[in-house]
Amino acid sequence: MKNQPISLAPGPDAVVQRLVLDQELFPLPSIPPVIGGTWGDLELTGLWGPVTVEGAKLVWELHVAHGAPPETEPGRTRLEQLRNRSAILSLADGTRIIAGFGVMDGWGSRPGAAPGFSCAFYQWNLEGPPPTRWVGRLRGCGFRNANLAVSGPRSASRTHMRLEGRYTWHLLCRHEQEDFDVVIDDGPSPLDQRELATDFDALQLALGAPLQLDTLVALDEPGNIVGCAGVNLGGNRTTKRRGHADGPVPDEMGDACWVPVFFNRLATAMTTEEGLPWRLACNAYLDSVTDATIDGKYLKLHVALEAFAKALLKKQKEGPHPPRLLVEDKSRWLDWVEKHSQELRDLVAKEGTEEQLKKRVEVFTNKVRSAMNLPSSGVVADALSQLRPPLGVDETSLQELNNRNIPAHHATMNKPGVDYDVDRDVERVDILRSLLVALVARACGYDGAIAGWVRTRATAWKPSPNWWPEPRSSTVAEANIAFHCKRHAWRSPPH
Repeated sequence: MKNQPISLAPGPDAVVQRLVLDQELFPLPSIPPVIGGTWGDLELTGLWGPVTVEGAKLVWELHVAHGAPPETEPGRTRLEQLRNRSAILSLADGTRIIAGFGVMDGWGSRPGAAPGFSCAFYQWNLEGPPPTRWVGRLRGCGFRNANLAVSGPRSASRTHMRLEGRYTWHLLCRHEQEDFDVVIDDGPSPLDQRELATDFDALQLALGAPLQLDTLVALDEPGNIVGCAGVNLGGNRTTKRRGHADGPVPDEMGDACWVPVFFNRLATAMTTEEGLPWRLACNAYLDSVTDATIDGKYLKLHVALEAFAKALLKKQKEGPHPPRLLVEDKSRWLDWVEKHSQELRDLVAKEGTEEQLKKRVEVFTNKVRSAMNLPSSGVVADALSQLRPPLGVDETSLQELNNRNIPAHHATMNKPGVDYDVDRDVERVDILRSLLVALVARACGYDGAIAGWVRTRATAWKPSPNWWPEPRSSTVAEANIAFHCKRHAWRSPPH
């Protein structure tokens, strides 16, 4: 049973109520025309033009200002030189747009004006009064369990979620739409797009689905619109709303809400723990969900497991538990290779030029020297055993790691001539996915439940593997925290 609901702070409380109870919309504010500024090393003096928002990009229709000489307009070659350069666009009302990078978007006819260039800018922010929070539309996510209820005198819903990373996120479900409203606050201000992107990556992995967030509307403390930004997050994968819970952690209605706990640990570690390929793991998991072929999913999981395990072992190298080797003494083995270097050289084929022979000797000697290392299929098992406490993964899962060379050499998950079996092969992908989540979870300090690969209606959907330890009582308590956003009086609709 969940803990007593905890109320939200007054600021986000009111915005959440307006979105859920009043079905209020927060449209992007109109943006005045550009009247100058800089783009890379180009001064935009004498140029102007209206701007529109298309998805995540800001499109500027470039015109020569009245009275300015025609040669003020930069040509195609000059604009192409500015590709991916940052820009500061001065607007007619005295405000500015700061853009991370821009590109020439095209040339053609425009309503009411002569043909000309249009330019697109990404990761942009409209400067204005200091915002307190941001509102946007999040595409592609889905979850069954929730930890946030919103209620008023005439309606109530319990299908929302609150998560804490570098920013605090409120995912608000509108029943008639597949997208979610999102309220973001309590983080670095002004908006730090790098920190926001880190949270976003962690959110995608926590929900186990690709997401898309194009733009955000800035609100002040009372809830007035004071600006906007194009954040351009996600959207590079198919964003299809998930019909059932199938993420890295259990997501069953009525159970503990594990997604916010996993998100919190992962987003924090991605910001503070350096030396581990966090984004590689996030992308590999999403690829394992969205890749067009089961072979592609399987291969990318193997590659990501190996890469993350190697980085984890490297980080532990100077610690009390260095990675295992196939030899008893690393120094003795390296000394032996050095001592027998001439014998090794004599064994190398003598074909080709002197330079080719030199290169062949170097490659051969390095292979002999690296023979002390575990094979690639053993790196993940070694990383699992090096965890403190170690994970005693069952033999079936470990055996799946030994199949790494098949996709690496054949680009298929089964050996040539071996037919596919849907249930068997989907389970094999799920096993690798659970192993990747287990490594990431331990690395970021998450000890809550993770999803396994059992697909039977006789049990809960994909319960944790039997080798995954039970969560600590404090983590279970955290997963049972619920939030309640309550309006006590009816709010009259605006006239």
